[in-house]
Amino acid sequence: LPQTMRRTNPSNDVRGSSTPPSSNIPPQNKQILRPDVVPESAAQERSRTTRHAGLRIGSMNVRSCADPARLEVLCATAHRHHLGILALQETRRRPHTASASPHGWTMFETLADPSGRGGVAFLTTSAFAASVRKVDTIVPGRAVALHTSTATFICVYAPTAPNTTDRDVFFSALSSYARTLRTAIPTLIMGDFNSRLRTQLRPHSPTYLHE
Repeated sequence: LPQTMRRTNPSNDVRGSSTPPSSNIPPQNKQILRPDVVPESAAQERSRTTRHAGLRIGSMNVRSCADPARLEVLCATAHRHHLGILALQETRRRPHTASASPHGWTMFETLADPSGRGGVAFLTTSAFAASVRKVDTIVPGRAVALHTSTATFICVYAPTAPNTTDRDVFFSALSSYARTLRTAIPTLIMGDFNSRLRTQLRPHSPTYLHE
């Protein structure tokens, strides 16, 4: 810029800020510009992360795990992702096909119906299984609940959308059960709700209706 157009006010020499350059601040006042919190060391950060690490939870529609080899794969997957709980839907396990859980894992489940449809389960580590106080079958083959001292876990596999009567019965049973739970601890509901999003144009209106 030409000399006549340059700024001459020294207080604005620092662009975007009215604070004078730090070199003009007396040494005894420079600590004001330091962060209020001193960064943690690497060891402190690791300790804090470990101290607050929580339970890792997963959910999966497995399209059958009646085969013991498939159950082994699910356990390996849960172990690889460091999961304490893996909620399973559509296990299709029946009394004559249900195999024992692999070593180190525990299965809490409600089996499929006689035709092999449905079936839900919680696959948990043996360490977590020791904290389970009660297991409830909410809807046979469709919903199961685990109770611990700190939380309630519910795994669901809802009937498909066209079966409106079955869906009404299912969600009515689920709602009734949820109302009986303690409110002092959290309830986690997970699984496959078989929901559908339908979009239609309202008559004589530019707005859309989502169901």
